[in-house]
Amino acid sequence: MIIIPLRIWLVIGLLASLFGCASPGSYDTCPPGTQKGPECPPLEAVDDPFINALYNKRTWIPEDELDIDPIELGVNADIPVQDARTKFLGAKSEDAVNSLAAKIWMIENAQHTIDATYYIFKRDLIGEAMLGALCNAVQRGVDIRFMVDSIGSIGSNRSGLKALDTCTDKAGFMRNANGELTTKKARVQIVIFNAISNVFVNPNRRSHDKLMVVDGSFPERAIVMTGGRNISLSYYGINEDGSPKADTYMDAEILIRAPLDSEPNDYPVGELSENYYSILFLFGDNKLLDPSEVVTALGVYTPAREDAQVALAQLKALPVVKQAMDSMPLYFKEGWYNSKVLLAHELDNLSNENIYSDAAENLDKNKNSISYLLKEIPRDEYKNRHIVSPYLFAAQYYDDDGNIVHDGARNTREWLDQHPDSTLELITNSVLTSDNFSAQSIVDMNMAPRLLLTEEMQEAWLAS
Repeated sequence: MIIIPLRIWLVIGLLASLFGCASPGSYDTCPPGTQKGPECPPLEAVDDPFINALYNKRTWIPEDELDIDPIELGVNADIPVQDARTKFLGAKSEDAVNSLAAKIWMIENAQHTIDATYYIFKRDLIGEAMLGALCNAVQRGVDIRFMVDSIGSIGSNRSGLKALDTCTDKAGFMRNANGELTTKKARVQIVIFNAISNVFVNPNRRSHDKLMVVDGSFPERAIVMTGGRNISLSYYGINEDGSPKADTYMDAEILIRAPLDSEPNDYPVGELSENYYSILFLFGDNKLLDPSEVVTALGVYTPAREDAQVALAQLKALPVVKQAMDSMPLYFKEGWYNSKVLLAHELDNLSNENIYSDAAENLDKNKNSISYLLKEIPRDEYKNRHIVSPYLFAAQYYDDDGNIVHDGARNTREWLDQHPDSTLELITNSVLTSDNFSAQSIVDMNMAPRLLLTEEMQEAWLAS
């Protein structure tokens, strides 16, 4: 339960699995002008220990070959408050377009690694353009991990993702911090989170994460973007022709970077975010996409790769996007706020049993959850608290006998009564901004009345 396991867990636990499966192979087929070794690297490529360890740490390993439980590791981790630079991308149309431009810019300027995961990934203009940018990235030597949720992206044709995987046929070799080519060839590893095609899968265990981490293990270059926007035209304020989209979902995100004066021994926010991604990536019910070699050899995925490049060019040519893209170098250079950030997560939801009757115990088990951290924050340190969440439920749980074992709304009111000098501001979705109306109905018809009304007023309001 200390920071160190999060930083070296793959080196200790997972490398043993990798080395146990390794075989020397034959490199006699490497062509002239290359080194004899895996993937036949260029003669000038260096054997870099840091890149070797990073490469292994990022490698997909099936659950039955893991020596550790990634979810348990995340739940028990001692996550530090970190110094960082932050920039907020709000709900305005300009922010939405800047968010889109920032994602493409981050991919196109990545030098070492890209990790991205989204709940909803649609193969519209934006989704196709992202696939095109990612394909270009791996071909210049950037190692990529990409993940989508199996339910949130259930309507997404997997052929586009498989086509991205085949971009590794022309992958470049990774570079070290000095810009030198190394002997490790870049990959695309694509995972379907909690794949519903698996036997006995629990369909309620989802990943709503919207996260992109670029060059996470390189503090001076690392950029993290997280928030509420998925990959779809529905989130970025424009139609396919670049005209304003009136019914865009209004959302928000935050960009995070390490401070300019970070110390070498600090645990940078990029590395922590990359490690969190690794935990999600290695969840036992995930499924690694593996395109058929026969289908790939027949060129079935070639049209999809070409379509992705067309979409990327089309998107970047839209005047509103081009203007935003042109501003990105300055955008990423200026306007940052010095901040303190703390990564909270709900990874225990992927392993908890009896989520209703044992709710109180489960909430106390994960000391990195938002609810636990809010409860533990010293009141004199932060008297004014602001919570922004698209799904703010203040949940109510019952045991098998119908007794309330946890009531988030009641606990919140009691906390405010006990701390009269404190304030709590809650910001969540309305029906005009939500992309999940079933969840929104819980906010409007259950959570809000329980927070704001007495029990008598709740009954009268619901009966009216």
